[in-house]
Amino acid sequence: MLDWSYGLLSEPERILLRRLGVFVGGFDLDAALAVAGFGELPRHQVLDELALLVDKSLIWADSSQGRTRYRRLEGVGQYAMEKLAEAGETDVTRKRYCDHYMALAALLDSPGRTDYQQLLDPAETELDNLRVTFLCCREYCDLESALALTSWLQPLWLSQGRIREGRTWFETILVEPDAHHGQVSAAVRTRALVDKAVLDMFIDPRSSVDEARHALAIAHEVDDPALRARALTAWGSTAGFSYRSDAARQYFAEATDIVRALDDRWTLSQILSWQSNAAVVSGDTMTARAAGSAGRDVADEIGDRFGALRCRLSLAFAQLWQGELAGAVAQFSELAEQSLEADADVLTPLILKGLGDAHAYRGDVSAAWAAGEAAIEGAGDGSEYFLGLGYATLAIAAFAGGDIDSARDASTKAWQNVKL
Repeated sequence: MLDWSYGLLSEPERILLRRLGVFVGGFDLDAALAVAGFGELPRHQVLDELALLVDKSLIWADSSQGRTRYRRLEGVGQYAMEKLAEAGETDVTRKRYCDHYMALAALLDSPGRTDYQQLLDPAETELDNLRVTFLCCREYCDLESALALTSWLQPLWLSQGRIREGRTWFETILVEPDAHHGQVSAAVRTRALVDKAVLDMFIDPRSSVDEARHALAIAHEVDDPALRARALTAWGSTAGFSYRSDAARQYFAEATDIVRALDDRWTLSQILSWQSNAAVVSGDTMTARAAGSAGRDVADEIGDRFGALRCRLSLAFAQLWQGELAGAVAQFSELAEQSLEADADVLTPLILKGLGDAHAYRGDVSAAWAAGEAAIEGAGDGSEYFLGLGYATLAIAAFAGGDIDSARDASTKAWQNVKL
């Protein structure tokens, strides 16, 4: 049937169909233009030919989310790749495919941007294609691009709770001997070590401190102040997560001095946010409030709504840890509404955890349990760490209500997910 359908296509339609075989899960028009529009099929012809393939039911178009997204019908993908190989276009098409998705990922690493959520959403949508891009980099032994891609996606690993997947990508490349002996530049490798240490912080905080220390030592050998600031921030974060408040304050201060000298207010906002978050974890509520307030003000000034909301979240947790329960409940409730306005759904599980904990400490077990369940639902698929936090809130709620069996069960699930 596919041979018969393919034989009825015009030559431009055949070219486009086989080149579209490289996509996985779906693609948008920009991707089709960038990947398939070359040589015998000029870029300006792609849209017309794509519409014809849709009319002939070989490509499915979905505009239900406001932006048209395309997908091959089942069974067409492998056939298209076979035709692509027969035409001798596999390598060139896959190279264009990788270049397109590398560029998409690189946008997440652009300093000074205030539209991170608008950049994160396409990256999440294109995760299947980004995964294939990573595999292609490995297949072509381009370890530097594979590591750079993984680091560029750090906001995705963190914001979507995909800690395990990000760590696996880093580990897959960093165990390769060539990643440490010439094939990867010192800057890219050091950046990868820094980012991996941050992800490991959610799994094994104590080991991540040693990793961050090692990455910082290497960063000092690279003539890149921004990279040193990133390494110092990782050091401070891992120290905070390991309850080393004094060390955390020292390294965050050094990182702050560097980015102030660079006049990089975006990175300054991120550092202050991490500092406030690490202080909350270590129970240093004074630093959490000072850094959270400063970070909130910087984020508000540069129009970074997401960063400002994250700092306000640290301030709400500081209230909770200082026993201001009524104020904490009010603040977390307000943050839940603001997260919807700021299109910051990723923070919702953390907000709901704080709200549930505050309710539990006040003795409102039903409200605490409801918030914990909502946090679990909001974590979504693949968000292992945030899922674990939701179960932790259920454990606190059950314990507050005297239900020891439920508390034990929820605690076990929390531990299993956080340690994934």
